[in-house]
Amino acid sequence: MLPWDEFQGILIAPSTLQYTQNERKALQEEIFSDFKEPVISLDYESDYFDTIMLDDAVAMQKMTEHLVNEHCYTDIAFLSGPLWHAHAQRRLEGYKRGLEACNIPYDETKVFEGNFWYGGGTASLPKINFSRPQQLLQIVNRVEHSLHLHSRI
Repeated sequence: MLPWDEFQGILIAPSTLQYTQNERKALQEEIFSDFKEPVISLDYESDYFDTIMLDDAVAMQKMTEHLVNEHCYTDIAFLSGPLWHAHAQRRLEGYKRGLEACNIPYDETKVFEGNFWYGGGTASLPKINFSRPQQLLQIVNRVEHSLHLHSRI
């Protein structure tokens, strides 16, 4: 049990903790029942607290457009987190909008559901058959590196 009376407020960022859905719910229930100061949930829709959501869709759209416009990639896979997760849904929407902005048709066979755990992108590689596997591997490694950094922030 945490000493709740020593905190003036809490910012919950459960996605960075890589908790399961049940663990997130249990944490929020404990805070809700034991803590009476302000609480904000960051990037996770909470049933108990006010929520601030970041716009992953805009970021993913810009990244997709960058890959097309600056690097001439047109065969772009989307390595997703669990599609039930709000982050994955917003990022997929941005990916679709980026393709549309570049006049590239969306192809659901290029969407690969994974997870947000370390190594998840690399684990998805055997499912993918592309004409430029080395370039794809470089992109996956950069994305996973970014996810490692993101999880520490």
